[in-house]
Amino acid sequence: MNLETKGNHEARWERIFTARRYETHYPFEIVIRFVLRHYPRDRERRSVKILEIGCGLGNNLRFIAGEGFDTYGVDVSPTAVERARVLLAADGQGANISVACAGNLPFADESFDMVVDRGALTCIPDPVYDASLLEARRVLKVGGHFLFTPFAESHSSNGIDNPVMDGLTDQIQAGSLFGNDRAIRFLGFNEIRSQFRSGWAWRALQLIETTEFLEPARTVNARWHAILEKV
Repeated sequence: MNLETKGNHEARWERIFTARRYETHYPFEIVIRFVLRHYPRDRERRSVKILEIGCGLGNNLRFIAGEGFDTYGVDVSPTAVERARVLLAADGQGANISVACAGNLPFADESFDMVVDRGALTCIPDPVYDASLLEARRVLKVGGHFLFTPFAESHSSNGIDNPVMDGLTDQIQAGSLFGNDRAIRFLGFNEIRSQFRSGWAWRALQLIETTEFLEPARTVNARWHAILEKV
């Protein structure tokens, strides 16, 4: 990714959070299930280190910290990071949150027991996207688990006629993602499988699809729920 593209991506998310156009205050169910099912049971929770990539306002971090885990988060938006810190402090929770790019995480190798991606990496342009997958594996301990939740190509917003920039579909004109500020990566089955051929063991891969039958009719929201273990 050249500097102009990188700056555009970071600037886009800073605009979104500054304008308060993306407000999520409650943890996602997939994150709750992932953490509680896959954290190491043979250790105290306070010794289990969990990182969320693209933490936004810290909605998932507040759940993770509240469950007693050693909690970390990164986001490219300084506004999001500052607000996440304020919201966690208001809840009496502690977490290490920093401004950082997913393609260059500020952590040592094998630092974390779990890494969470809840819809962040699916919004990252090439080639930082590829670097981000490598970084997620690098900072994860052997035997640690990674949650990856990109949008699927069967999503109604995935129009092949829409402009594509650095691997992301932009100016979305249909489906539930129409009208938002995000540029999205939509993955097919073969693509998502090929991206984790080396150094990973698959633990779960689900395609979650919901269809709206009223307005707009027959609109499909589709996302992958992938759980991988570093080997």
